[in-house]
Amino acid sequence: MPDRTLLPPARPLPAGVAELRSEVRGFLATERAAETFAPACDAWLSGWDESFSRRLGERGWVGMTIPPELSAVLAAKAQASHCAGIVAAIAHQLHGAIGTTEEHRLRLTTTRLWSWRDEDGSEAECFAELGRAALSAATGAATGAGGLWPWLSGRG
Repeated sequence: MPDRTLLPPARPLPAGVAELRSEVRGFLATERAAETFAPACDAWLSGWDESFSRRLGERGWVGMTIPPELSAVLAAKAQASHCAGIVAAIAHQLHGAIGTTEEHRLRLTTTRLWSWRDEDGSEAECFAELGRAALSAATGAATGAGGLWPWLSGRG
């Protein structure tokens, strides 16, 4: 009979996670007491507090959960999304903008390009996530955790 478990088995936390959790909770308690942070649902997508983000970055806590191999995927996705709009615009200019009518199949291709551009995160969301990872890498250098160049070059 196949395994139908919905949740993976519990695993012990990696070394240092309990200390990090305690440190983050202490930081958040201090921020809430000073009224410089108010928890909100979906705070990163609908708006953000730059000064709070900066304080997180100073501690190396921004983008710390992004696996390094995902950074290359985010960069490729963001660049491909950016180029999709350019390619669609050039294709329409080349064909005299007839791709917006029912008679030409160009509209089918460019409409799909535009929809792919925003699937699984828009260009802006991907670049924002990369920015957070870069900020975390750059601020992590102050604590001896690599730095921006190793992160950019894939050697960190």
